Amino acid sequence: MSITTEKEAWAAVRKNGLALKDVPKALKTPKVCLAAVKQMGLALCYVPKALKTPELCLAAVKEYGNAFRYVPKALKTPELCLVAVKYDGTELRFVPEALKTPKLCLAAVKHDPWGCALNHVPEALKTYELCLEAVKQNEEAIICVPKGLRAKIKAATQPKRRRERK
Repeated sequence: MSITTEKEAWAAVRKNGLALKDVPKALKTPKVCLAAVKQMGLALCYVPKALKTPELCLAAVKEYGNAFRYVPKALKTPELCLVAVKYDGTELRFVPEALKTPKLCLAAVKHDPWGCALNHVPEALKTYELCLEAVKQNEEAIICVPKGLRAKIKAATQPKRRRERK
């Protein structure tokens, strides 16, 4: 089916946001694009750059956090970054370095069951508390812990052994 009117485009993306891919450029209006990303955030990848606004990007990321990678760098705000990493901590890899704060990195680590977010935390922000949280989420994260903290983190996360009574 060929989409020839804005009304048809809007109806198509309301059913499946990814249908935005098949909408002719002339029919990709702000209204159509917003409907698409509200239905499926990943449709953000089919939104023309000129139509990507802070509101549209926020709607996309709220619907599907992994759409964050399609947000232009200029539109990435601390608030939007937090929404993305709370959806999936590994989205931290798409956060500009200047926006990586201790609070944001901690949120990313807490929302990353795979233990990968710590790999994208700047070394200067890898504190004992942050690294401990990452390893509590997934013990494999220990490989991303700075060497100077590894022994202390391992000791804190090892099960305590009971002393045997004689």
